[in-house]
Amino acid sequence: METIPFSGFGAAYDPGFWSPEERRTHLEFMRECRLSFLRLYEFCWHEFEPEDGVFRFEHADGFLDLLDKNGIRYILATPGAAPPRWLTQRHPEVLVVGADGRPVSEEVRRHGCPSSPEFMRRVLNVTEQMARRYGKRAGLLGWQIDNEVGHPFCYCEDCRQGFVDWLKSKFSSIEELNRAFGMMVWSHEYNSFDEIRIPNLDSANPQLKFAYRQFTSEKWRIYIERHLEILKKHSAAAVTTNMMAPWHGYDHFPVGRNLDVVGMDFYPYSFHGYMPYGTTSLEFNCAYTRAIAGGKAFWFLENQLHTAYHTRPEIFREWVWSEIGNGASLINFFRLDIPPFGGEEMAYGLIGGSSWRSSFAKEFRTFSREMAELGPIFHHTVCEPAKCALAFSFVSWRKALDTSIFDFPGTTRMLAYPQMLSRHVEGLSANGIRFDFADLDGDLGKYPYLILPHRLVMEDADMEKVLNYAREGGILLITTQTGVYDSGGRGYPPPFPPEKLRTAAGIEAGLYGKIPEDAGPVRFGPGEWTVDSFFDDLTVTAPDVEILMECTFGKGRRPILTRRNFGKGKILYFGAFFRMEDAPGIYAELKRHLGLTPEWWSGIRGIRGYCRIRPGGNTRLEILQNLTEETIEFHLPFPAVEKRKNEMLSLCRIPPRETVVLQHGF
Repeated sequence: METIPFSGFGAAYDPGFWSPEERRTHLEFMRECRLSFLRLYEFCWHEFEPEDGVFRFEHADGFLDLLDKNGIRYILATPGAAPPRWLTQRHPEVLVVGADGRPVSEEVRRHGCPSSPEFMRRVLNVTEQMARRYGKRAGLLGWQIDNEVGHPFCYCEDCRQGFVDWLKSKFSSIEELNRAFGMMVWSHEYNSFDEIRIPNLDSANPQLKFAYRQFTSEKWRIYIERHLEILKKHSAAAVTTNMMAPWHGYDHFPVGRNLDVVGMDFYPYSFHGYMPYGTTSLEFNCAYTRAIAGGKAFWFLENQLHTAYHTRPEIFREWVWSEIGNGASLINFFRLDIPPFGGEEMAYGLIGGSSWRSSFAKEFRTFSREMAELGPIFHHTVCEPAKCALAFSFVSWRKALDTSIFDFPGTTRMLAYPQMLSRHVEGLSANGIRFDFADLDGDLGKYPYLILPHRLVMEDADMEKVLNYAREGGILLITTQTGVYDSGGRGYPPPFPPEKLRTAAGIEAGLYGKIPEDAGPVRFGPGEWTVDSFFDDLTVTAPDVEILMECTFGKGRRPILTRRNFGKGKILYFGAFFRMEDAPGIYAELKRHLGLTPEWWSGIRGIRGYCRIRPGGNTRLEILQNLTEETIEFHLPFPAVEKRKNEMLSLCRIPPRETVVLQHGF
């Protein structure tokens, strides 16, 4: 497995906000913190190209020289997220267009459309100018393509024509498209491809929206790849982009395969529709990023530092240690400086223009200095692969955006798929079971256990892969709402799941249905857990199927968890959605039926753990966190050195909300 050095801590910074004297004050703080790098210039197109074809780099040259003298490296971001006003006013066709047909305001960011030939010509030109000038600098740590790429929808004419051309490449005639998308429903057939318009988000035809989302994802993949080609032509430095999890604008997995390093953002205190802070959201984010990276180490390119919230320093450290435990090899904080003006005024950072330091800035400095000392032990290590995999399906997420199938209390349409998966993440994490998100195109055989959580979209080839996995000895858990649609977003006919899966599992479900309020609560299992809004009307169709759990519905009882031997392995079917608060108890029961083996520390109340390994070696780095407000003591099952204090231990003592790093297997 390919590994990378551990690059430590850095921060986003904009030298253009500050006077030379203020920059010197900031550099002093950077040296005190022993920051490894800065991320620079993600919104600075106008600074580099103030007029059409006129490039000025002198201001950046001087600052990069100053960083070189101070031993601070840098990640340079290409500036496509902020097309300058001279471009948008001279060529308004480069602007993203909303559903109302009006271009978005040039006062925002992320307002350039990659379907526009004019925008692409200009953004690739400024990128090439930057790459030629800075690509071989010794202090260059890496390149970040753009910033948080991926508008899910644009309604400009270039996008419409691109979508039509994309559809023509998929369908040989308009009649074939009409049949595939069911356009006959409500008399919506097209007579020609020229009649096709971009669907509104409230469009009645989900297949048309599904297709446009596929087109948009491909559009952004090409955008990133064209930047990648230019940067690699002029520079040997690693190339990445900062993805967002969870975010549906484009499929991260094919993009991640082409990047040198996968990058991700993490904002736990966000109230803009994204997942809230909590163990599940962080574990989800890390596992998702690790899956995109193919198990390799990855970078967190924005990690929240927020003046708007009183973050407890010990909680902040907890996030960071979890990220490192999950495989992160670089953590960039957003941001170092507090912007005094503009769209991000007075938010996010640690320091302003003066020499004043907040108490949090002092805590950060202490932690950053410690990591500068400790960081080398993580060089060329990766998160140890888990034994259990959750099969993640971006195409299922895409489908869930345009169907009511997950419209339950506590979910939002944009995030319904990851929110449903998060219940499984919570259950596994609470029971001390490490997991990976897995792609069905990858090596499934390395996982003894595979869970298909609500995989809405499955092709025949996907079903063969998971059934072959079980035939060869794997333990497969299929859940409700698996295999409802094909890869074109068309529904399979009932009963469910599709024939290959239901025949192998020895069960079938009738029409899916939600539980109305007057039906009363549906209980199941030894813990008397409550079904959340939906369960399968399961029927056992084979005599060798074991019924492991049942639910009560009215006066009757129905199967809800079954198990059947299949080849050398087993197939289990779990036919209900469950509440987040019930996830730990349900997975304690599933753990027993699946045969899952938890980590050695799982029996210690309040402990969460991770393990990093050096491929090909015996050394293990166990990162253990005390998530409680009390000191926890326990005997280790192996001799180990605690690396933060460099002490040999047999009895481990972890103070409240603290972390230890244990090295063993020398």
